[in-house]
Amino acid sequence: MTKIINDVRLTPNIRLSELRCKDGSDATIFYQKDIEKLQAIRDFFGKPVNIAGYRTPAYNVTVGGAVASYHLLGKAYDITVKGVNPALVGYVAYKVGFKGVGIYRNARRAFTHVDSRDKDRLFRDDIYGTNTFEELMKKIETGEGV
Repeated sequence: MTKIINDVRLTPNIRLSELRCKDGSDATIFYQKDIEKLQAIRDFFGKPVNIAGYRTPAYNVTVGGAVASYHLLGKAYDITVKGVNPALVGYVAYKVGFKGVGIYRNARRAFTHVDSRDKDRLFRDDIYGTNTFEELMKKIETGEGV
């Protein structure tokens, strides 16, 4: 019998087991450069980053993910940092190199989507309603709308 060991340390604070699809399988795809960016976010806040990364095609359907979701490619992560505004997490994610950032807050939960697409894109800012990273920075700096 072969046992898959999923507790390999990929950075000082992120383990392979954190990147598995949340469907209970051991399935995962990730890019080390992205994991290093997630570590940089963790280092900035000095707190753990809760990560939901790769999704199998079946699980992506279950959670209502986009048909062409970057999660299917192992290039997207939905993250939270306890006690930190998802908009601030998104701005820091952009500053450490993630090109795609979505800021979600609804009655059910609040989180930040980050991905490694080729071009800058801020989308679905449910907190400030901004359309650019520059607008987001101004809102964060003034504390407007929080």
